[in-house]
Amino acid sequence: MKAEQWFNRADHELVLAQELLNAGSFLWAVSYAHRALEYTLEGLIVMKTGVRPERGTPLCDLHNAVRSYIPETLNKPITDLSDLTPLVWQSSLSAKDIAFLTEKRTQTLVDDAKSVLSWIGNEWGKEQEGNSSVDTN
Repeated sequence: MKAEQWFNRADHELVLAQELLNAGSFLWAVSYAHRALEYTLEGLIVMKTGVRPERGTPLCDLHNAVRSYIPETLNKPITDLSDLTPLVWQSSLSAKDIAFLTEKRTQTLVDDAKSVLSWIGNEWGKEQEGNSSVDTN
């Protein structure tokens, strides 16, 4: 899959995350924001290396694979969602287990995922401009 397709998937997941947040479904919103980051980082890996990561690669491993390509400021937003990974996928959660997922906290996580996608999308745009420019020397 091409990098642009990964970014389109990520954008779609973030739209769903925001809709779920607006509906009050905080755990599902975080889950979709998490998936969006996975797609975003997979797209970045494809963009930089031309190689698709192995299917099912965890977010923390994707993050480690892209650290040399991203600014330090993006590490915390990615880590914050990555740290929730074990919790997000559990089906036996009680309301007490997710009490920390307030609307404000969830909005921050979704917004942070958006900022990561935005930065990487800008990098994609720069790369596409560079590829389309003609060397006249």
